[in-house]
Amino acid sequence: MSFYHLLRLIIRGWWHDRLFTVVSWGSLVIGILCASLLGTFVLHEYNIHADIPDGNRILRLTQSVSMGKKAESSFIYGPDVPRIVAAFPEIETALRTRVRDNVQAVYRNESLPIGKFVQADSTFLMFFPLETVAGNLHETLIRTDALALEEATAVRIFGSTDCVGEVLKITADGNASLMVVGAVFRNPYRGMLPVNMLGGFADASFGESCFIKLREGTDVAAFRRKFSETSLPTVLGEGHLGTLTLQESYFDTDLQDFVLLHRSSVVLAMGGIIALLVLLVACFNYINLGLARLLRQVHTLHIEIFAGASRKDIYRRLFWDTCLLIGFAFLCAFLLMNDVLPLFNRLMAAHLTMEYLLSARVLPWLLSGGVILAVVPSVYISGRLQSLTESDYRLFYRGKMRRLMVSCFQVGQLVVTMALLSVFFIIHNQLDLVEKDNKRFENVIDVFAEKSWGAPVSSWMDKVSACQEVEAVTLSETGLFEESMAVVGESGKPEDLVWMDIVRGSKSLLDFYRMELVDSAETARLLPTVPHPVIVNETFIKQFVPESDNPVGKPVSHYIPDDSDMEGKTIVGVIRDFRKRSLGESVWPLLMQVEDVAGSDYQTLSIRVKEGETARFLKRLEQIWTENYPEQPFLYLDIGMILKETNKDVFMLSDMLTFYVIVSLLMTFFGLYSLVRYTIRLRLREIALRKIHGATSGHLLKLLLSPYLICLVAAFVITVPSVYAFMLFWLEQFAYSVPISAMDFVLPLLVTSGITLLTVVENVYKAVKMNPSEVIKIE
Repeated sequence: MSFYHLLRLIIRGWWHDRLFTVVSWGSLVIGILCASLLGTFVLHEYNIHADIPDGNRILRLTQSVSMGKKAESSFIYGPDVPRIVAAFPEIETALRTRVRDNVQAVYRNESLPIGKFVQADSTFLMFFPLETVAGNLHETLIRTDALALEEATAVRIFGSTDCVGEVLKITADGNASLMVVGAVFRNPYRGMLPVNMLGGFADASFGESCFIKLREGTDVAAFRRKFSETSLPTVLGEGHLGTLTLQESYFDTDLQDFVLLHRSSVVLAMGGIIALLVLLVACFNYINLGLARLLRQVHTLHIEIFAGASRKDIYRRLFWDTCLLIGFAFLCAFLLMNDVLPLFNRLMAAHLTMEYLLSARVLPWLLSGGVILAVVPSVYISGRLQSLTESDYRLFYRGKMRRLMVSCFQVGQLVVTMALLSVFFIIHNQLDLVEKDNKRFENVIDVFAEKSWGAPVSSWMDKVSACQEVEAVTLSETGLFEESMAVVGESGKPEDLVWMDIVRGSKSLLDFYRMELVDSAETARLLPTVPHPVIVNETFIKQFVPESDNPVGKPVSHYIPDDSDMEGKTIVGVIRDFRKRSLGESVWPLLMQVEDVAGSDYQTLSIRVKEGETARFLKRLEQIWTENYPEQPFLYLDIGMILKETNKDVFMLSDMLTFYVIVSLLMTFFGLYSLVRYTIRLRLREIALRKIHGATSGHLLKLLLSPYLICLVAAFVITVPSVYAFMLFWLEQFAYSVPISAMDFVLPLLVTSGITLLTVVENVYKAVKMNPSEVIKIE
């Protein structure tokens, strides 16, 4: 038999079983596509450091600090770096970096925000060799009056990359300077090191983070042990510094860092697991439908053998039938990747490209997976099926072995669907915890103006308040996020530092941020009578106040005696704890100074904007700003985005699960629908005979539905303990987490049960309405 005739037989078989072909092919395409993208993402993130030349010889320096809890920080004081390098002959060179905040670039009177402005030593290119598009990167880093622009940033400002020699007015941290564009670069490491603008140091003491590069041939593990045991300068005097590889740094989400990006290893692990689960759903669909289709294939094959087909022809047909269907699904999934990749990158905050997917690092894995997925089932099915007689297969299909096998696949499919739904509900509840805290910061804009710039913010506060888009305004020194101080903890040791938030503002700050007082009546009574009133939070009480003591009405210096700034300040109230950082961090002690001083003494104006009016209001606010500070670029902070950014892993995981849960539910629904339809078709004769002998619709429904209900119960029993244990482990990474409730498992059960009931009832109803005599004639 020629391949052409073989292909015609296969396509005719697909057309004859259109439902099987479409559902199986669609499930495989979606499963392979989702699994391939997620698998590629996990591979890319796990090996993200591999693109950096000599990345295995690069280490980051860290030191322990107390940030509400003991944590590692990447901060290294710039002038200490030469001494550190001199102490170790194994170090080839070092790199100091600093990230500038609130950066604006002004060109032709147009001000544009810059994402990340990194200042670094001239050794930067020895660590991260950026690709030069125009100009000279090395000379640019040596000069203090020049900077380099990332390719997309240059296009955004100038319209092209032909901008070397152009002059920009750069404002960073409130300081303005004129700088020349010396180079344009392309950053191949933006997944780990995002840089929009790069410049050299005007003063080496500004270094805030340090990388070291070891000499070739150095035993990295031995060096790290030696380094950790050596006494070196730290922020607290002589002490010990730590080291991290680039990979360790990337996955250390607790590291206090402003230079490199970080990715949660838990998110990566969950991404890999979800990829496998979605692929399993697709495979279960294919296997279940394949078992239901095999009876017709056995019957057809025996007719072909009777007509003169050889065993070799039968084997070839069965092999290519399975292989072409799976291979075609793999090809379609691969072609769709280019269209789905931008959506996936947005969903996962990733930087995958088709070039990476087609690289030697990824393509062999994808092709190997496709070959295994296509060839292994094809070889097994073609070898197994041609050796079965029709009576053998009927015995298998209607016997206990068949029912057990099909039930196992159905249970597996339902377990995956229920598990994804349960995980989705638990993560969504954790996300609700974030959004609940974020309500007090939602639509809040902070504007800071130094006193030396001109009119105080209080002088134009009424103009802002009069805008119809504004709900409320208040004054403070630095807002709710900017100022903190270190206080020695209970042990009295200098290394036992506790970081405390310091807020100084007007009394309206309490209502503006919807803070809840423990005893509002007592606070209202004390506020007018105390010259320098202070309000603290519950964490401050737990950290500094003895259990039997009531701090209200007492001086702050009674609890923090070694700080002169606390002299003369009296505690007048306690507010409930609220979170303004990641759920993985504990709430810091808070000390809020509420004083009705002259408005000109405050430098920050906080504005709560009405829902949906932020974009329009910002244009109006920029006009007011320009009227008062024509020489200063307009800068603002979207406070509502700060909490979202600190919990971005939870939001990303929720978005990813939402997408994959929808995909899984659709595949489960179509898979069940097709399987039930095939199963009922095979039992039409039995249903007709039962109707003739007096079986009612209810009896038939119970008969056909009971196997699926047993599968649902079995899947539920397997899902609950496994998901509970896994999600309990995941929730442990948060300092504040939601409890896992029964509804997180009951709702998935109801959803999958609803899909199953809808599918079975609809197909049984059609079968029951058929004329029994016509069914028996056909069968």
